[in-house]
Amino acid sequence: MTTCGEVTYERTYFQSKETGEYEYLADKAVGITPKMRKSDDVVIKAIKQVIDVSYRISGEHATNTEDIVSKQAIMKEVHKLEIPTIIPKVEKKKQQRVLCINADEDHVSLQFHKKKRDIEKNSQGMKYNTIMPQLIYIFEDIEKEGPNRKRKKLINKHCFGGVYADNAALWEEVRTYIDAIYEYEALKKIYIMGDGAAWIKTGVELGEKCTLVLDAFHLKQYITRATNHLLDSVEIREAMDQRIRKKREQYTDVWNHQSVASRYWKKNRSIPRNNSIKRYLRIEFGEANHLQ
Repeated sequence: MTTCGEVTYERTYFQSKETGEYEYLADKAVGITPKMRKSDDVVIKAIKQVIDVSYRISGEHATNTEDIVSKQAIMKEVHKLEIPTIIPKVEKKKQQRVLCINADEDHVSLQFHKKKRDIEKNSQGMKYNTIMPQLIYIFEDIEKEGPNRKRKKLINKHCFGGVYADNAALWEEVRTYIDAIYEYEALKKIYIMGDGAAWIKTGVELGEKCTLVLDAFHLKQYITRATNHLLDSVEIREAMDQRIRKKREQYTDVWNHQSVASRYWKKNRSIPRNNSIKRYLRIEFGEANHLQ
């Protein structure tokens, strides 16, 4: 199949006198491999279109004729793609004093792992069909989207993401990007923000200038779990909404009520929540300092 339609041709099957192997020399001359059903121009055109439309629509417009490529065939071509890491080229490295790195993971439900109906279930009937791609983005600072806008945007954001069997490979991509774009000697601090997961903590191995910071979103999330049994308690609601700092002793029983939240706090309590970097984080740390 080509963009000009289906092509049918005949060729001779040759046998080597030296090795005895058979081969279509005509196929070899034009680059046709065994089981090849689509020319490269069809694949390229389909992949360009699949960015904006579905597999089915992309297959319907993969050629300049009425011939159609199935959506399953388009999907297989997309899955075979190996996307290289792109590092922007700069003439001169940036003299940036502070960098922020935000790391988190997503949860994606799969229809199958390698083939259909290979999803297993546990004793409660729950499917093991979730993967957790890791997401990292680097930025230099934040600014308002406009003079009259409350929303803010990240300055010079660069994203990384994927499903990594080795977390070190992901952080190595981050290190390579930083080394290529920024003058390391000019950097004074690199803040790594996350929820305290083990793979995020390994990011501090990027260098001695890295500091791990527990982000307030996840901290507040676990505080809510620890206090949700109080329902509409005015005291707790005001303490969280107004970010009032109080002594930990006043809320010891509240915190220990939820073991999950307690374990989260004990595991990550040594991670700083530094107010001096709040302008970079767009949030005010220390909203749970009354638990310290």
